[in-house]
Amino acid sequence: MKKTLLAIFLVFVFTNINAEEWKEATTASFGVLSQVFFLNENTGWMVGSKGTILKTTDGGNSWTYALSENFNIPNTLYSVNFIDENIGYFGGSNNLLLKTTDGGSTIDTITFPADSKSIIKAIHFINENKGWVLSTQTKSGKVYYTSDGGANWTVQINEDKSDLEDIHFYSSAKAICVGGNKNSLAIYSTSDGMNWTKSSMPSFPISYSKLDLHGVFLLNETTAIIVGYGTSSVGLQPSIILKSTDGGINWTYMEQAETNRIYTNLYDVSFKDETNGLAIGGDATNGYVAYRTTDAGTNWEKSSFPFGFTPKSIYSIGNKVWVAGSSGGSAYSTDFGTTWKLSTDIPASTLFALQFVNNKIAYAGGYGGLLLKTEDGGLSWKADYVPSEKLSPSIESIDFVNENVGYLARKNRLVSKTVDGGNSWTSVLPDTNWNKTTLYGIDFLNENFGIAVGKFGTGVSALYKTIDGGSSWQYNIGTFNEQLSDVCLIDENNAVVVGRNKIISYSTDGGNTWLASSLNNVPSSVTGFNFNEVKFLNNNLGLAAGKILMKTNDGGKNWNYVGIPILTKEIHSCAFADEQTWYVAGSKFVFKTTDGGNNWIDISDTNTIAKNASLSSITVDTDGYPWVAGGTSKIYTLAPLTNVENKQPVIANNFRLEQNYPNPFNPTTTIEYTIPMGNTLHATPQPVQLKIYDMLGREVATLVNEQKQPGNYTITFDGSNLSSGVYYYQLKTRGFIMTKKMLLLQ
Repeated sequence: MKKTLLAIFLVFVFTNINAEEWKEATTASFGVLSQVFFLNENTGWMVGSKGTILKTTDGGNSWTYALSENFNIPNTLYSVNFIDENIGYFGGSNNLLLKTTDGGSTIDTITFPADSKSIIKAIHFINENKGWVLSTQTKSGKVYYTSDGGANWTVQINEDKSDLEDIHFYSSAKAICVGGNKNSLAIYSTSDGMNWTKSSMPSFPISYSKLDLHGVFLLNETTAIIVGYGTSSVGLQPSIILKSTDGGINWTYMEQAETNRIYTNLYDVSFKDETNGLAIGGDATNGYVAYRTTDAGTNWEKSSFPFGFTPKSIYSIGNKVWVAGSSGGSAYSTDFGTTWKLSTDIPASTLFALQFVNNKIAYAGGYGGLLLKTEDGGLSWKADYVPSEKLSPSIESIDFVNENVGYLARKNRLVSKTVDGGNSWTSVLPDTNWNKTTLYGIDFLNENFGIAVGKFGTGVSALYKTIDGGSSWQYNIGTFNEQLSDVCLIDENNAVVVGRNKIISYSTDGGNTWLASSLNNVPSSVTGFNFNEVKFLNNNLGLAAGKILMKTNDGGKNWNYVGIPILTKEIHSCAFADEQTWYVAGSKFVFKTTDGGNNWIDISDTNTIAKNASLSSITVDTDGYPWVAGGTSKIYTLAPLTNVENKQPVIANNFRLEQNYPNPFNPTTTIEYTIPMGNTLHATPQPVQLKIYDMLGREVATLVNEQKQPGNYTITFDGSNLSSGVYYYQLKTRGFIMTKKMLLLQ
């Protein structure tokens, strides 16, 4: 329920809240991932944006940054290949080719002759001397060969009409390279590893708007499968699947039975043996898919892929299979795709909804059906996706009525329900598989009575009501002639909805009929405004937020304009702490009032809130502290440091903040910290802050605030002017924050 009934004692909590900066309670684990490679069932690597190199030694269950030093690789990495546990290669944008001889801990650059605008999409080395590299640009690509470890290179393929996207070697002699673009495709094969033959154009049963070929796999010396483009947005064009039985010389289009056709890009393909294979791909419109074959690629059917990120790369060894893709998403299966486990701690997603159920449990949901949950008051968060039968639509609104029963309003008109605290979900209002339908708001008064609102097509409102927990629904389509954004149930009879084009309406009969509310004192200069959210503190006091902020004191019948002089952008979300203390949040801002909206202050900060362009939801926990959710799975809070102590993104273990000694101390103690080497093997100074906070989050001392060269540092803190108690010391530098606790005994 969106009503927030908090005790009066919470007013005291806010006395010193502005003394502390916002903290990141959670953020995305990784950026976009481009390729995954495994040497054996335990050891593997993934690469991606901003020079990301990740390594696992436990079969993909957990991943850590491989580089032991803070190398600054600005390029996106697209390819990875290892010949043993130590020697490996990485390829990326701007013609970047890297080599490691210690499993990825350190790297060296290999001089490569391709154009500086090229992207290295694929690498295959069979030993430290002999290898192939695929380098591509728009409508062109080349395959290079070296026999002396990269000292010299020769061009084996020079394609001048199509991008080259993938290359797969069955042996050092047998390989196939593929690519394509809007008007042409490119398929090359070799039987000696040196000389390549270009295949002729296969016959297609329909006209394709693009001929992009993304992935290729050789099952044996003669049989190969290629996967590629598909779409439903420009007519129904099934995913391209081509098969060769003569080593890649000739290709046949694999037309699928109508019930098994999918219409989306397939990006990669892998086989565990000569008959069983998986292709992966998808998009937000058609869903994210794994496509399975059990007859060597002739017939395919959709298989389970219960995640809301686009899988771009797949690798398999026997029954074990790994995927990596957008949002920093990675997953693995031990039964060749029958069941999957998410291996990225926190995938990157824009979070649209945030709710505290009690003082321990909270949920945040967002793009692609990502759902985050905490059971320790925000100290740690667990991520999962909530798929439906067809798609994994975005989560737009969350409403839990107790610790067990909760509902999600989602894109494609989907409503999902849990009765076991989010462990499992059912679709109580099935998705339409039509991306023009979205439910933006949902509110339940109890386990049975609830209303969900949104749009049913452009400019058409949708309102669904249930009195039996979602088993059945009454619906009204088009009642308001505009999309609805949110709903709040005040009691069994009274409710309020808000939406686009000035819509605020109230109901006094449980949502069966609606009356337009009165909007008072809105300046004449404010026109064409929308409302994004409505919240009530009690049966009378409510806020409606959007381009402007409105307040009601009579349960939604009459609304009065609340001026916020510092407001220059649209409000996305609002929250109550008590009758006088409110919050509003939007793009790069959070504002606060402590006098019922008469005066406002900007409580954003430049290091966190102001960097996030998409602050979508703000809420207040049971202790009265604000939490706000936004882009890249970021959740910020002003709660005391004890609430989020040591909850930072996982990074390479080269930054260190040691426990102070002695501890407890009186009155002095020593703190040690380490700043690692940075930026392509050269020492680079970094901005470093080391500060001391009390239990209320107030800064009491700044020990370091300057640029520091990499190295080990020791500093003494003198607490003789402080009273006995618990304090926190926090080290902050570029991309790293850590906080530890210490005890002063005077």
